[in-house]
Amino acid sequence: MICSSCENDRVANFLMGYSTALSRDVFQPFIKYLGIYLGPGAHKHMWNDVMTSFRETVAFLRTTVPGLVPTIALYNILAHSKFSHILAFYPPSVEVLRLERKSHQLLTRGPWNAFPPKLLFNLKAIGIRLQFQSLELTSMASRVRNGLITIPDFCAILSEARAFFFLS
Repeated sequence: MICSSCENDRVANFLMGYSTALSRDVFQPFIKYLGIYLGPGAHKHMWNDVMTSFRETVAFLRTTVPGLVPTIALYNILAHSKFSHILAFYPPSVEVLRLERKSHQLLTRGPWNAFPPKLLFNLKAIGIRLQFQSLELTSMASRVRNGLITIPDFCAILSEARAFFFLS
């Protein structure tokens, strides 16, 4: 296993010796496999592609102007879902959450950010039939589902963790 940057440099130099088409900037300490970045430094790049696509979708939704409830429905289907494959494995970064809040305010078109962010996640409580989906809650639910499926003793581990953290 290649771990150190010194070893990474040796491998890159070796490969660049065989092809003039290769340059230093094509070598990264991570790979992209099935849409998920893996390896050292992956967390820095993981969200970038998805955030670009998300911004494009929000920009498209801003051109449609269907009203609040249809906008929420379109956002949940077209924009929020862009993050779902990564949210199943990693919690959203602070930058992603900031982008989510900004996008909600842009889509609701309220003056001076009229809708508090927490309200937009709880619109059903005030009688609106749809609400914005939360990236944090989606991620947590996805990761718990993954744990339930892949870890045989997940429920026992979860119970022990609850007892440790909440009763200590």
